[in-house]
Amino acid sequence: MVRERSLAILVIIAVMLPSLSIVCLPGASAQDDAADLADLMSEHWNAQNVLDIADRLCQISAAHPSFRVSGSEGADEAADLIWSEMVSYGLNVTNEPFLHSSWTLQEPPVLFSEGDGDLNTSQDQVHFLSFQAEPYSLPTPSGGVLSELVSLPLPEIASPSNVGGRPIDQGAWDEVNITGKVLLMGKEVRWNSIWDQVFKLKLNKERPSAILFHYHYSWMDHAEHYSQSSSGGLPLMVTGPMFWDIGIPVGSVNYSEGMALADLADQGLQVLVNINSTLGSGVHRNIVGDIPSSEPDQPYILVGAHYDTVLTEGYLDNSFGVATVLEIARSVQEMVSSSKIELRYGLRFVAFACEELGMAGSLNYVFKHQAELGMIKAVIIVDSIGSAEMLMTNADPGNDRDLNDLAAASAEEMGINCSYSVTYSSDHAPFIDPEGTAFNLNRYWRMTLELRSVQGVKNVMLFHSTPLTVTEQFGGNYGGIHTVQDSRSGVTEWTHAEDLDAQSQVVALTVLQAAAIELDVPDNTWMYVVAAFVVASLMLAVMVLRH
Repeated sequence: MVRERSLAILVIIAVMLPSLSIVCLPGASAQDDAADLADLMSEHWNAQNVLDIADRLCQISAAHPSFRVSGSEGADEAADLIWSEMVSYGLNVTNEPFLHSSWTLQEPPVLFSEGDGDLNTSQDQVHFLSFQAEPYSLPTPSGGVLSELVSLPLPEIASPSNVGGRPIDQGAWDEVNITGKVLLMGKEVRWNSIWDQVFKLKLNKERPSAILFHYHYSWMDHAEHYSQSSSGGLPLMVTGPMFWDIGIPVGSVNYSEGMALADLADQGLQVLVNINSTLGSGVHRNIVGDIPSSEPDQPYILVGAHYDTVLTEGYLDNSFGVATVLEIARSVQEMVSSSKIELRYGLRFVAFACEELGMAGSLNYVFKHQAELGMIKAVIIVDSIGSAEMLMTNADPGNDRDLNDLAAASAEEMGINCSYSVTYSSDHAPFIDPEGTAFNLNRYWRMTLELRSVQGVKNVMLFHSTPLTVTEQFGGNYGGIHTVQDSRSGVTEWTHAEDLDAQSQVVALTVLQAAAIELDVPDNTWMYVVAAFVVASLMLAVMVLRH
């Protein structure tokens, strides 16, 4: 009897050890999912596709004087390219047009100094090649404006943080009559509301024939010409559309050419400014592509990026972001078609127009789809990734797909340091706060887009990076978006190829995890066989003990 009991105890121990090892196997974590999905993604992800599409979008920009300003010919061509790519991937694609103000340059703007007053002689003319119209600038009269160049001084200050710290020298300004002249003005005057108000009063009292903005202070000597949304007509700020109201065409130059023009202004020389632009109301398009979930009528995850630019090629802002979203769409569709994955939630990919004009494209999407906002499980927006440090906004989860955890796991898997940021200046904002974002758009553009009492979406995240602008610095380097450095050739001076690729894959991994993709894993029925063996062995051991 003792021998039989000992044998039974040995049997129990023998079967309990493997059963405990099965029970104690760790459950899958977000990091485990990210690792598994990274392996799968590596089989389908094509980094060269991202680079090629970003390059094609920049080629479109460079072929048009208006680049890809929303509503322009370049923007329409870009929308057609995005449409055709989505169709070729097998997505269900729709065009969603909406009306908004539009602006187009008919030819590249021109600025040159005129020494002898005779436009037929060119030996005395000096052309300023950094000159660019401010977006949405009024046109000059046909053939341009030829007039004396004058300037207004700004107070001496030591750094950007001191802008507005000293008052404008009103006496010095009163001595300069700018009526009918071409005014050379430090654009820092618009960085402070008090300075800007003094400037606005001067313009209303003495209307110049044109304005040339430049960087006045030496601490901006690193900066190229900075193109900013609609700063030539309807500035996206509380000062409003003063250049349109007063009727002044506006352009700008970089720091070095601004200093050269300041010397010409001291000499009282003339310059010719020619901006051939067309203003009106036009059609803008959001492009929407869907990959449905395996089950009908399921919520969906929206992945978006804006394809419009300011007056630059817009490589980082936002050709690379659009290319990233398209490659995610292509690779996921490929995985679904080959039965490598199954989507718990549908994926909707949206290329937004009009982001640079106050997020008008994403706001119009929210307006059109407001009845179905409750069906959106998460929103992931990509805007200007690829600079030195990747950033993400903090999502308010509100459901089982916590983007914060998923993005952090994806970044760790790709070996990327991704920090949290706070910003509402991209296409994620209308999904978080439809009413507030629409209020600003209506105020700036004198529109009536009605989104009052519309509830926003939980779980919204923006992926971006830093440094981006000419005033942002990271690791000793400044950003370059909205300048000539945001181009195929210029971007290599302030970004690195490995950052571009790794950050795009962080976004892709986050999207894959958020869609709750189930991997096509090997058959694990052996675990059930082992479990059955354990149960049978235990029952036999118990019977031996009872006898």
